[in-house]
Amino acid sequence: MKAQKEQDFKAMRPFESWEGGEVLDDVKYIQSFRQNFQIDQLKITRMKKQINGEYKVLVWVTHNPPKEFAAYVPAGQTVRSTLVQWWKKQDGKFLHLFHIERERLQNWIPKFKSNPAPKSPAT
Repeated sequence: MKAQKEQDFKAMRPFESWEGGEVLDDVKYIQSFRQNFQIDQLKITRMKKQINGEYKVLVWVTHNPPKEFAAYVPAGQTVRSTLVQWWKKQDGKFLHLFHIERERLQNWIPKFKSNPAPKSPAT
Protein backbone atom coordinates (compact mmCIF):
# COMPACT_ATOMS: atom_id res chain seq x y z
CA MET A 1 0.00 0.00 0.00
CA LYS A 2 2.89 2.31 0.77
CA ALA A 3 4.36 1.72 -2.70
CA GLN A 4 0.98 2.49 -4.31
CA LYS A 5 0.65 5.73 -2.35
CA GLU A 6 4.17 6.78 -3.25
CA GLN A 7 3.80 5.58 -6.87
CA ASP A 8 6.84 3.36 -6.48
CA PHE A 9 6.16 1.33 -9.62
CA LYS A 10 9.37 -0.67 -9.25
CA ALA A 11 8.19 -1.91 -5.83
CA MET A 12 4.61 -2.50 -7.03
CA ARG A 13 5.39 -4.46 -10.19
CA PRO A 14 6.55 -7.73 -8.48
CA PHE A 15 3.10 -7.89 -6.81
CA GLU A 16 1.23 -7.90 -10.11
CA SER A 17 -0.24 -11.04 -11.62
CA TRP A 18 -0.34 -10.86 -15.41
CA GLU A 19 -2.96 -13.62 -15.61
CA GLY A 20 -5.47 -12.88 -18.35
CA GLY A 21 -3.23 -10.65 -20.46
CA GLU A 22 0.25 -9.75 -21.62
CA VAL A 23 3.16 -9.19 -19.26
CA LEU A 24 3.75 -5.45 -19.34
CA ASP A 25 7.29 -4.14 -19.46
CA ASP A 26 8.25 -1.31 -17.10
CA VAL A 27 7.27 1.47 -19.52
CA LYS A 28 3.85 0.02 -20.43
CA TYR A 29 3.18 -0.70 -16.76
CA ILE A 30 3.86 2.90 -15.73
CA GLN A 31 1.82 4.20 -18.68
CA SER A 32 -1.17 2.12 -17.55
CA PHE A 33 -1.65 4.45 -14.58
CA ARG A 34 -3.32 7.85 -14.73
CA GLN A 35 -0.69 10.54 -15.11
CA ASN A 36 -0.44 12.96 -12.17
CA PHE A 37 -2.57 10.74 -9.90
CA GLN A 38 -1.50 11.65 -6.38
CA ILE A 39 -2.87 9.61 -3.47
CA ASP A 40 -3.04 11.48 -0.18
CA GLN A 41 -4.54 8.79 2.07
CA LEU A 42 -5.16 5.11 1.45
CA LYS A 43 -6.95 2.57 3.64
CA ILE A 44 -8.32 -0.94 3.05
CA THR A 45 -11.94 -0.84 4.19
CA ARG A 46 -13.18 -4.31 3.25
CA MET A 47 -11.78 -7.62 2.08
CA LYS A 48 -14.12 -10.35 0.89
CA LYS A 49 -12.95 -13.82 -0.11
CA GLN A 50 -14.23 -14.84 -3.52
CA ILE A 51 -14.08 -18.08 -5.49
CA ASN A 52 -10.73 -19.53 -6.60
CA GLY A 53 -8.91 -18.00 -3.64
CA GLU A 54 -9.41 -14.48 -4.92
CA TYR A 55 -10.12 -11.50 -2.69
CA LYS A 56 -12.20 -8.49 -3.61
CA VAL A 57 -10.69 -5.54 -1.78
CA LEU A 58 -12.24 -2.12 -1.29
CA VAL A 59 -9.67 0.62 -0.82
CA TRP A 60 -10.68 4.09 0.36
CA VAL A 61 -8.44 6.82 -1.01
CA THR A 62 -8.24 10.58 -0.99
CA HIS A 63 -6.53 11.94 -4.08
CA ASN A 64 -6.28 14.83 -6.46
CA PRO A 65 -9.30 15.04 -8.79
CA PRO A 66 -9.08 13.68 -12.35
CA LYS A 67 -8.55 16.45 -14.90
CA GLU A 68 -12.14 16.00 -16.16
CA PHE A 69 -13.45 17.10 -12.76
CA ALA A 70 -10.75 19.55 -11.70
CA ALA A 71 -12.86 22.56 -12.73
CA TYR A 72 -15.53 21.55 -10.19
CA VAL A 73 -13.16 21.14 -7.24
CA PRO A 74 -11.36 24.06 -5.55
CA ALA A 75 -7.63 24.11 -6.27
CA GLY A 76 -5.60 22.02 -3.84
CA GLN A 77 -8.62 20.09 -2.52
CA THR A 78 -8.63 16.30 -2.62
CA VAL A 79 -11.57 14.04 -3.43
CA ARG A 80 -12.54 10.66 -1.95
CA SER A 81 -12.96 7.48 -3.92
CA THR A 82 -13.29 3.78 -3.32
CA LEU A 83 -11.12 1.60 -5.51
CA VAL A 84 -12.22 -1.97 -6.16
CA GLN A 85 -9.28 -4.33 -6.51
CA TRP A 86 -8.86 -8.08 -6.92
CA TRP A 87 -6.00 -9.97 -5.29
CA LYS A 88 -5.02 -13.64 -5.05
CA LYS A 89 -2.50 -15.52 -2.96
CA GLN A 90 0.01 -17.18 -5.27
CA ASP A 91 3.45 -18.57 -4.45
CA GLY A 92 3.15 -17.47 -0.82
CA LYS A 93 2.36 -13.81 -1.50
CA PHE A 94 -0.68 -11.76 -2.44
CA LEU A 95 -0.68 -10.63 -6.05
CA HIS A 96 -2.83 -7.94 -7.64
CA LEU A 97 -4.85 -9.40 -10.54
CA PHE A 98 -3.97 -6.57 -12.93
CA HIS A 99 -5.67 -7.63 -16.20
CA ILE A 100 -8.54 -9.52 -14.55
CA GLU A 101 -9.40 -6.45 -12.46
CA ARG A 102 -9.42 -4.14 -15.47
CA GLU A 103 -11.64 -6.52 -17.42
CA ARG A 104 -14.10 -6.82 -14.54
CA LEU A 105 -14.24 -3.08 -14.04
CA GLN A 106 -14.94 -2.59 -17.76
CA ASN A 107 -17.84 -5.04 -17.47
CA TRP A 108 -19.28 -3.02 -14.57
CA ILE A 109 -19.47 0.16 -16.62
CA PRO A 110 -23.01 0.42 -17.98
CA LYS A 111 -23.29 0.30 -21.74
CA PHE A 112 -25.66 2.96 -22.98
CA LYS A 113 -27.41 2.82 -26.29
CA SER A 114 -27.04 6.02 -28.21
CA ASN A 115 -30.41 7.34 -29.16
CA PRO A 116 -30.64 9.37 -32.34
CA ALA A 117 -31.47 13.02 -31.81
CA PRO A 118 -35.19 13.67 -32.06
CA LYS A 119 -36.31 15.06 -35.38
CA SER A 120 -37.78 18.51 -35.27
CA PRO A 121 -41.32 18.75 -36.51
CA ALA A 122 -41.69 20.06 -40.05
CA THR A 123 -42.98 23.61 -40.06
